[in-house]
Amino acid sequence: MFVKTSDEAKSALSKLEIVHQKMIKAHSEFINCILDVNQDYFATGGSDFRVNLWSKQTMTQIETFEMAGEVSCLTKGPGDIIVCGLINGGLASIDTNELRVLRVV
Repeated sequence: MFVKTSDEAKSALSKLEIVHQKMIKAHSEFINCILDVNQDYFATGGSDFRVNLWSKQTMTQIETFEMAGEVSCLTKGPGDIIVCGLINGGLASIDTNELRVLRVV
């Protein structure tokens, strides 16, 4: 049996396809936290042991930092430093100017 699709349904499907094409895979596991770093960047922390730094303007990933555990929270430190709380009780700090992990405790 052939079912005719309405123009409204076709339009809705077309919009859904466009949204799907623009979706970005940020992490391979859950995203646990998001931090507004400064006017240019935001960061996401996830269950995949990663912190990703993103450009606000282009919505593209700038850098990925591997952590020693699941990232449960992010907060700002001095300057453009990000402090990461890990689910295993550890702490890490990331320098977003130098794009490197400074310290893991």
